[in-house]
Amino acid sequence: MRRVVLLAFVAMTAVQGFAQRDKVILRDGSVKEEVKMDVMSNDSTVFIHEGQRIALPNYEIYMVKQDKRGNVFFTEDGEQFTGEGDGKVPGSATAIYLTKGQEVIAYNVSITPDDVTYQLGKKKSSPKVTQSKDEIFMICYQDGSRMLITEFASLEEHRRMAAEEARLAALRARYPLDGTILTASGKRLSVTVISEDDTDYMFKHRDNPNGPVFHIKKENVKDINLM
Repeated sequence: MRRVVLLAFVAMTAVQGFAQRDKVILRDGSVKEEVKMDVMSNDSTVFIHEGQRIALPNYEIYMVKQDKRGNVFFTEDGEQFTGEGDGKVPGSATAIYLTKGQEVIAYNVSITPDDVTYQLGKKKSSPKVTQSKDEIFMICYQDGSRMLITEFASLEEHRRMAAEEARLAALRARYPLDGTILTASGKRLSVTVISEDDTDYMFKHRDNPNGPVFHIKKENVKDINLM
């Protein structure tokens, strides 16, 4: 009888120790469950998973979910920051992970083509939140299944395109400006430059302000002098 009790105690201790292990969520949506953290540095994170020692650059990691010490999130550049969220997600709750780096414990989650709506508590009177899908990285349900809402690669491409459009808009905001263009062939033009992009100048001839808009490739411009 004593042996059975001892074995039961050893088994319970092993389960408790195992349950206290941590979790690593990667930016591609994959999850390394039940890991044992080793070292987190400014550049990389090292942990033990299924008997293997794994080292990953921080920019590949979304978060490290630590059972006892809380959550550590990572930016797209690999910078660490502590964020909101519990060490353990209640069994009846759904975990929602935001693209900005935050864990939300949610209930009664519903999804539309554009938004995700959830409550912050079990009670019907609990606050309800609606967020755009592009604010949500992933939803982890009680049964262990995951739904990837916004891929970071797509989000980063969207940000890159937005930044590029802002850069071009700032470039175009300089105009119109009067000046002269000296072409590669030696022709001098008196112009009003209407706009420009990375490859072309768009202009009108200054002596015909109501005339058509012309394009000239920047590679065909030897010199431009604008006032």
